[in-house]
Amino acid sequence: MADCGNLPSWLNTVPWLLVVTGWAIVNHQNNYREKRKEIRGKINGVKEFLFDLEDAAIHHHTTEQTPPNCMKIKRIIARVSAELKALEVIGLKIEAVDIQITRIRQSITLKNFESKRYSPLDSGNSILADIGASTDKLGHSLEMAYAAKFLV
Repeated sequence: MADCGNLPSWLNTVPWLLVVTGWAIVNHQNNYREKRKEIRGKINGVKEFLFDLEDAAIHHHTTEQTPPNCMKIKRIIARVSAELKALEVIGLKIEAVDIQITRIRQSITLKNFESKRYSPLDSGNSILADIGASTDKLGHSLEMAYAAKFLV
């Protein structure tokens, strides 16, 4: 075994500096990975809410209007909005998120929703297509924001 007694004293601290530096790098990478996983999980949750919202809205517009179904749709919209705000707080920048959630809400509730003149719609009605298009656009925006933050 080599005698380390002849080395300058500052060389004794080099191994400790390597250990601390290595730990800091690994810790940073681990935190980044955990944040990425947390955001991915929230995005998947929002997309599930969007699927549920689209299904509930199409069901509402193609069957007889019921107050519980209207309430369910409004609750899901509120959940989606809250989850989107949470995603922004933890660092995901979603393009025009307020406009997109407003567009979804309008596509579902602006026409033929909670009105006295309600009537079930045909499956080919433009209102139903607009609901699908607006939820798909928000889902796509979420994926683009994730890709811009973590994959580029």
